[in-house]
Amino acid sequence: MPYVVHILSVFMIFVGGISLYRSLKYKGYGAYFKVKKLKIPLWIITLGVSLFVISMGIYALILEGTW
Repeated sequence: MPYVVHILSVFMIFVGGISLYRSLKYKGYGAYFKVKKLKIPLWIITLGVSLFVISMGIYALILEGTW
């Protein structure tokens, strides 16, 4: 069972890295998330989610004791 957590956490780090790369690569395309009058660029939201996924993968590896 620990191998499943290890594989899933490495997968989370990998997917987060791909999302991080794509959010920085395509940040100039002008997609916005609108909340009333506030316009938040979509690449900032994607960047935050990808960093969260990477940190959760690292946290799972630390809890597993393999980092």
